[in-house]
Amino acid sequence: MRQGLKMILGLVPELKQKLLVVLLGKIIETIIGAVPLVVLIAIMTALFKGTATTETIIFYSGIMLVCALLYWGTTFVSLRISWPLGTLLSTRMRLLIGEHIRKLPMGWFQGRSTGASLNSLVSDEMQMIQMIPSYILPSLVPVFFIPAALLLFLPWLDWRLSLMLVAVIPPAILFFVRGQKAHAKGFNGRSKSLARMTSDTLEYIQGMEALKAFQHVGSGFKRLDSSMRQFHKDSLKSIIPGITPGFAFLTCLDLGTPLVLTGATLFYLEGSLSLETFLIFILLAPRIHDPLRQLLGASGMYRFAEPGLVAVKEILEQKPLPEPHIEKAPEGHEIKFKNATFSYHDRKILDNVSFTVPEGKITALVGPSGAGKTTITNLIARFWNVDSGTISIGGRDVKQIPQKILMDNLSMVFQDVYLFNDTIYNNIAFGAPEAGREEIINAAKTAYCHEFIMGLPEGYDTIVGERGDRLSGGERQRISIARAILKDAPVILLDEATASVDPENEALIQAALAGLVQSKTLLIIAHRLSTITSADQIIVLDGKGGIAETGNHQTLMQSEGLYKRFWKSREKAESWSIKEKSK
Repeated sequence: MRQGLKMILGLVPELKQKLLVVLLGKIIETIIGAVPLVVLIAIMTALFKGTATTETIIFYSGIMLVCALLYWGTTFVSLRISWPLGTLLSTRMRLLIGEHIRKLPMGWFQGRSTGASLNSLVSDEMQMIQMIPSYILPSLVPVFFIPAALLLFLPWLDWRLSLMLVAVIPPAILFFVRGQKAHAKGFNGRSKSLARMTSDTLEYIQGMEALKAFQHVGSGFKRLDSSMRQFHKDSLKSIIPGITPGFAFLTCLDLGTPLVLTGATLFYLEGSLSLETFLIFILLAPRIHDPLRQLLGASGMYRFAEPGLVAVKEILEQKPLPEPHIEKAPEGHEIKFKNATFSYHDRKILDNVSFTVPEGKITALVGPSGAGKTTITNLIARFWNVDSGTISIGGRDVKQIPQKILMDNLSMVFQDVYLFNDTIYNNIAFGAPEAGREEIINAAKTAYCHEFIMGLPEGYDTIVGERGDRLSGGERQRISIARAILKDAPVILLDEATASVDPENEALIQAALAGLVQSKTLLIIAHRLSTITSADQIIVLDGKGGIAETGNHQTLMQSEGLYKRFWKSREKAESWSIKEKSK
């Protein structure tokens, strides 16, 4: 727990002073809560000595009443201070995670399914982390403060009974430690299976159309069923191994009062213990052991939070792409790859590749699936760094261009469009948040989406739904182009937007692209060869990490190279038809 607290205070340093105030308030609350016990002992002493009067009892009763009011008052103030600390902690941690992962290379995200550990962390597990300053740490104050205070006082009354009170604590602590070790391993497994279950649940919901089509709904979706069963098993593993030592811990503490009662009775009967001391020990014995019982609940809650803290630590320890210290923009917009090599895990995608994308010209990338076309655009945007070689824009290595300046010079239009669950207006404005309404509408008109937007019930204020699923594929694509037009960056990286739309939308998108790419440096990933016949340059990737050939459409068609073979395959595919079934 000490390491977890150190980490929390390191991430959110302003929490330290506020947490000290909460703990100090909890100490005051605990002291006030103990005063009635002191008053009760004073009343018992006065009764045994025969000095009690009506005025004395009324006086002591008044003190107890005042203490009760003060206790609930300090409890209220303590809660008002402590509970917002948890919200502050979880909010800051979420923001830190969001800011940090923005700086990580895209390779870190590869292989992580939707809704996996990251989604589970910022939603489910963060709820437990915020309990640390709100509840767990404040609840530990009486656990240690009350027993320590009483054990400083009671030996003065009778050291023998004090030893009996203490005797049950060491074996109880041993059982407690054993139980915590058993829990620790189980909770780590539970955290991982929770992430898998969250991921599979989201995938189940998002893939419902395919699931229904192939009759895999309900228990038929075996992966979701399996992950839920595994989560059930891991949840039990996180609890059951600690039940026996936890029960032994509580049993040891419960033996404290009977042990003291037995000893006190024997000492009283033999005449070595006064009745007054007898009653005081019987009264206070539970006050030593009961707070220690809270240790089990507080530590259990911390065990739920601990895997989340470990996950946060692992994320924040991931090294981001280094940023240059000198903010210098590129002096032009020519893109140059020089001996660039890049591998993803053990697979080499680009091997010593060199080519130039001239400024103000249209360059197309062609190649088989997996040849590295999208990788090239991602490397230009510096979503990854090359393993060796250089990539430059305007004569400046992209590694030496600050990320903000680099992205200010780039617009990216993806084939798989992502729209946020917001209004159409805000999705277009995402390209240039400072733009006015007239500029946004003009961008929409240039992208040929103004007409369909105005046909919607709420126009530009229409919510597009998650990932834009309330719009058609062509409509989403045109909005993404409007977003890029509004940004007005000098370099356009285009993963051909017409690859999977109908002919009507294709014509509109082509017209929209014409408005986007005027006087720009354009690098286009070509899926349909017919769309790049007018490109100034076509780079053909060989699918083995290199470049097979480079040229324009006419020169490439005159050679017997890979590009011409692609065209022949395309012509053959276009002539394909469903033949009548023979009888």
